[in-house]
Amino acid sequence: MYQVNYYIQGLEPTLGYQVRRSSPTNLNDAINTARREEEAKNELIMKTTGVNIEQIRQEKNIEEILKRRNE
Repeated sequence: MYQVNYYIQGLEPTLGYQVRRSSPTNLNDAINTARREEEAKNELIMKTTGVNIEQIRQEKNIEEILKRRNE
């Protein structure tokens, strides 16, 4: 359970709360719950605002990679 608690402490507070509420029995359960919760949140944002959070994250990562490459 130490790994589960340590993992949850590293999550954004709201996400950590949601994962803890699911009472994960091991680290894999905690990770899978966190992924599902993130996907659900992103889907809600997409439906309500039309903003694709995952696409923005990918674009930001690409920008950071290109920036480092040019330094």
